[in-house]
Amino acid sequence: MTQLKYWLAMMLIAFPMVLQADSRFAASSAEQQSAGVCIALNTKPAAPLTTVAAETAPFRYVVQVGKGQTAAETRLVSETQLEDIQRQLAVADALYQQVLGLSAPLSMPRYAKAHYIQVSIQASERRFGLAYDEVTTTRQEGSAGCHINMLVSNQVYANRNGTPAHELFHLYQNSYMMFKQAWLSEGLARWSESLLATGVGVGADDPLPQNREELESVMAQSYPAAKMWIRLFRLLDDRGEFSVAEDIAKKIYTDNSVIVKDKRAYGTAFIRPLFEALAAQSAAVSRRQGWQEYGWAEREQKNPAHNRDIWLALKRAIHNYLLPEQQTVELKQFLQIELP
Repeated sequence: MTQLKYWLAMMLIAFPMVLQADSRFAASSAEQQSAGVCIALNTKPAAPLTTVAAETAPFRYVVQVGKGQTAAETRLVSETQLEDIQRQLAVADALYQQVLGLSAPLSMPRYAKAHYIQVSIQASERRFGLAYDEVTTTRQEGSAGCHINMLVSNQVYANRNGTPAHELFHLYQNSYMMFKQAWLSEGLARWSESLLATGVGVGADDPLPQNREELESVMAQSYPAAKMWIRLFRLLDDRGEFSVAEDIAKKIYTDNSVIVKDKRAYGTAFIRPLFEALAAQSAAVSRRQGWQEYGWAEREQKNPAHNRDIWLALKRAIHNYLLPEQQTVELKQFLQIELP
């Protein structure tokens, strides 16, 4: 294995302080959170040391440490563990663009001022990962330090855990739309894990909701909503396979296991039109409410009142993707559901 040259960075604030800062973004004004904004935090920048994670575009890796600690003292992550996280993110990033046809987050208007995606490794046994949705920097670094951030626990071993790719998928979602309802965001992110994992995921044989009550039950879910998405994707395209460039298909972890297990998943061709429909509906909500396009308060991003807008976008995407004569009876009944 090629020996990597690592650079080490440490965050000089503890994780709870990061969360506190993030909550202030959610409460800030729409004007402050308009497209392309980079918010400066009143914190110290990460300090590069001599030996940590390599910088592999578009990602930069830092180790997040507590007050009074150095990165060397924490020994949060081994070199092989970190390299596996890097390899998984590189492959997932390629799949989201080459297989799903999505645009890279840093190329989207919302993240126009971000220069890189920061992957912060932190000590946590309760949360494996977290994706932030704002572009931030520190006052000392200024615009040169603008980035979007995702956290990965030091308990994650990427050769047997898809958390890094899952959190990266959230960044793709956030770059297209402001909707963060769990049945949409977590349900689809859970589905995305099937791109790397063995099999097509759970739920392919479970029927779609056939009335409003069943649909609203799904909309109250989080990760389990993936079952509905997988069933829907199967009815839209029952091949359940995707093609990937040979160099990506051959990528392996440090234990020599392949990263893309079997190239099986439903719905890969539908994700882009779905995201584009959701992006258009998200922009329509902004205009209707008089909000900046990317300036929704956090509570509005997660507000179940927007489920109707998500539903309208989903139905529009399906109708544009599959002709009525190609739709099954089950799918047609699903599409007839109306939300107030």
